[in-house]
Amino acid sequence: MASTPNVGRIAGGLLLVHFVVGLMLPYNLLVGAIGTSDGYQFLDQAARNAASLRASVFLLLFGAAVRLGISIAAYPVLRESSRRLTIGVLALAVANVPLQAVEGGMVLSMLAVSQQYAGAGAADGATRVVVAAIGSTHQAIHYMQLLTMVGWIVVLCAALWRAALVPRVLAFAMFIACALQIAGVPVRGLLGYPVLIEMGLPLAPAYVGVALWLLVKGFDQRRPISLAAAPT
Repeated sequence: MASTPNVGRIAGGLLLVHFVVGLMLPYNLLVGAIGTSDGYQFLDQAARNAASLRASVFLLLFGAAVRLGISIAAYPVLRESSRRLTIGVLALAVANVPLQAVEGGMVLSMLAVSQQYAGAGAADGATRVVVAAIGSTHQAIHYMQLLTMVGWIVVLCAALWRAALVPRVLAFAMFIACALQIAGVPVRGLLGYPVLIEMGLPLAPAYVGVALWLLVKGFDQRRPISLAAAPT
C-alpha cells in the first residue's frame, strides 16, 4: 500500500475545514441574511445583508473546492481497496461543483432583485412573479446540491470503511446520520414537504468524529486495505 499517515491527516484536516466553511458557516450566513428563499423574506432582507450573502456564496464555492481536494488527496489510497467507490467519491465531488456555482448565482440573483426592489420602493405584479420564480428555483437547486453533497459524504465514508481506515462504529454512525439528513431535508424539500432541519443535526458529530479520527490516526499502513485482504 503506497500511502503515508500524513495523507490521512491532511484529509482529516480538510474534512474539518469543510465542516466549518462548507456545512456550517455559509448556511448560517444565508439563514441570517434572508431567512428563507420564499417571497418577501429575501426581497425585504437581502439588500440589507449584502455582505453576508456575498460571503456565503464565496464560502459555498470554497467548500465545493475543498470537497474536490479531499477526493483528489484520498484517491491514491482509497483506490487500492475499491476502485468503484473511489471513482464515485471523485465523480460526486466534481458534479457538486457546478451545482454549487449555480446555487451561488441564484443567491446573487436574489440579492440583485432585492436591491432593485429597495430602490424602487414598491413591488408590482411582474416583480412578484420574478420573486416567486427565483425563490422556487433556488430551493430546488439548493436541495439538489445538498443531495449530491451528502451523497458524497456517504460514498467517501463507505470507501474509508472498505479500506479499514475508520472504525465500523464511526462509519455506521455516519451512514445513519446521512440517511436521516437526506430523508429529512433534501428529499422532503424536493417532494414539496416542509423540511425537518432537526433530522440533519446528527450529521455534525458523526462528520467531526470521522474527521478527528483521520486527523489523529492518518491512513495507517498497518491496517488491512480491504476486507478481501483480511485473514479468514
